[in-house]
Amino acid sequence: MADPGTADVQAELQDYLNSKNINTLFIQIVESLLIEKPDNPIGFIVE
Repeated sequence: MADPGTADVQAELQDYLNSKNINTLFIQIVESLLIEKPDNPIGFIVE
């Protein structure tokens, strides 16, 4: 992989995130945290 700051690398990384629906996953995780407000957020995420 080239310099992580190049447009090609950034586009490649964004394509990967999009193909794996990572943005949606993070939104779901944050929404769950805000709804549940667990005492141990990291443990909650791992579950």
